[in-house]
Amino acid sequence: MPRYRFSWDNLPPALLGQLAHDLGLPQPAHRALQARYGARPGPAFVGDAWPTLIDGWLASDGESRELVVAELSARRLGGAAPARAAAAELGYLRSCADSAALREVVAAVFTAFGESDPVHMPVPSQATVTDNPVVAPHPVVAPDWGEAAPPAETGQAGNAGEAGHASEDGQAPTTLTEWLGWAVAQILDVDEVSRDADGDIRIRYGSTMCFVRSIEDPPSVRLFAPMVVEVPRTPALLEALNDINLNITVGRVFHTPGNEVLYALELYGEQLTVEIVRASLDAATAIADHFDHQLQSRFGGKTLFAEVTDDSVMV
Repeated sequence: MPRYRFSWDNLPPALLGQLAHDLGLPQPAHRALQARYGARPGPAFVGDAWPTLIDGWLASDGESRELVVAELSARRLGGAAPARAAAAELGYLRSCADSAALREVVAAVFTAFGESDPVHMPVPSQATVTDNPVVAPHPVVAPDWGEAAPPAETGQAGNAGEAGHASEDGQAPTTLTEWLGWAVAQILDVDEVSRDADGDIRIRYGSTMCFVRSIEDPPSVRLFAPMVVEVPRTPALLEALNDINLNITVGRVFHTPGNEVLYALELYGEQLTVEIVRASLDAATAIADHFDHQLQSRFGGKTLFAEVTDDSVMV
């Protein structure tokens, strides 16, 4: 599954040049920035570069500017919340004194700005074989669910939702649970997936864990990923979750009575193909891993795991 990571050399050349000049760094700028500040921008970088970030980045990037202004004004930093006009927003940003909260917010938005691509949220019709770095070069051999588990033959007990017989070679799965394990193993290029005590397939990705659960009747699959736990419900949190839901194309995020923020996505029998499961895993892991630390930094709570710095997928 693709993980879109920040890289200094993803920044626009003009911004890189301005940062190098203002911070007194040698060329190439992206290497110098990484050598001084590490693989990802943190509070120290924002503290050093804040004036440059206002003029060289936020002045021309309206989307990022609106995000930064919204987060800072929600924390009551700077003057009164500005009108939604570039000049007013830039004036507000210049009124914000340097603080740990400002550095945290700006570092998070700047990290998203410097990722190699926006968070990819596939719609159910998308197939992602060709651009999925985890997939082995050989084709997927698991059949789609309808092929693996055809309806019972006329005159036999059962209905269209029940699993049929295995293929003649005995290799095809005969239940949805078997098929899902086989399909996910093919997607992850592993011999066998591991399941927890509840029978869920667990996929560790970045700072989150995605659980994949099959339901035999009616045939369906549920994917869910805890994003933040031990976080109390507040109006501001619910508003933030609603904003996320308005900007993702599949699934939903919500707060549970157990004080967890979950991402969840349901697939039903007619949707169950290998490529739909692949695209849904892409969405669940990318969305949860992208937003979990943003929510934690603003509302507290805990993520399941600390952020990792590589592209590994752990099953």
